[in-house]
Amino acid sequence: MSRYYITTPIYYVNDKPHIGHAYTTVVADVLARFHRLLGDETRLVTGTDENSQKNVQAMEKVGESDLHGYLDRMAGTWQKTWKDTGISFDDFIRTTEPRHIEGVKRFWESVKKSGDIYEGEYIGLYCTGCEAFKNDSEVVENRCVLHPNKDLDQLKEKNYFFKFTKYRDQLLALYDESSDFILPEERRNEIRNYVKDHLTDISISREAKAVGVGILVPGDETQVIYVWFDALLNYITAVGYGTDEALFKQWWPADLHLVGKDILKFHCALWPAMIMSAAQTDPLL
Repeated sequence: MSRYYITTPIYYVNDKPHIGHAYTTVVADVLARFHRLLGDETRLVTGTDENSQKNVQAMEKVGESDLHGYLDRMAGTWQKTWKDTGISFDDFIRTTEPRHIEGVKRFWESVKKSGDIYEGEYIGLYCTGCEAFKNDSEVVENRCVLHPNKDLDQLKEKNYFFKFTKYRDQLLALYDESSDFILPEERRNEIRNYVKDHLTDISISREAKAVGVGILVPGDETQVIYVWFDALLNYITAVGYGTDEALFKQWWPADLHLVGKDILKFHCALWPAMIMSAAQTDPLL
């Protein structure tokens, strides 16, 4: 019997599910059901991304102040929506769960042991909508091209950085050797050009007092782990990384990550680079 592990993105809980979220999740459900019919041992994982500043802002916008209560209520709404829709998910991961936090801490330490985390100062424009810093090509009149209704924040912080550029050549080789690693082809070309011409080291922490939510950096309680460096790890923490070694060995690596075009850079460049880094010191990876 073969096994098939498929994931949706995990969704921000700053609002209720909409048709775009349903599209991706239904596609994942169809593929999972198909593989079950083939007799494959199948695992479909979805969930919610909760360690995000935009979730704090959404809570404040509706006049609430209990963050944990807000996150519990909204995560429950998402889980109930997929149940009511008939989505056959096997696990629902929340990034505030202890199992996720334990895995994130282990992963951080592995990347650190690989020599790929260093301290530095970041000065730049930050889009809360994307939860990402923006370069000049992504900004028009001080606004993100994807979120044009809100001015970008000018940030100057001392953060931890990931040696993203160290993995440029390995990423390019991965794209060239595995033509189906990113589909469709036009998106693979887009990411390849980004990695080849625009890759920079990336800030992977934020000042805890500025964000108001997140997983503390091991050994430094003044910083929380950047939401994307945390959230992407759901794909391994949902199958036991950091908590259940046997389960992890059974299911990892994933066969398919379904993602939207706006988060391609994180999934198709940052995510494999993170794995390449941690795998140098963590035998599980």
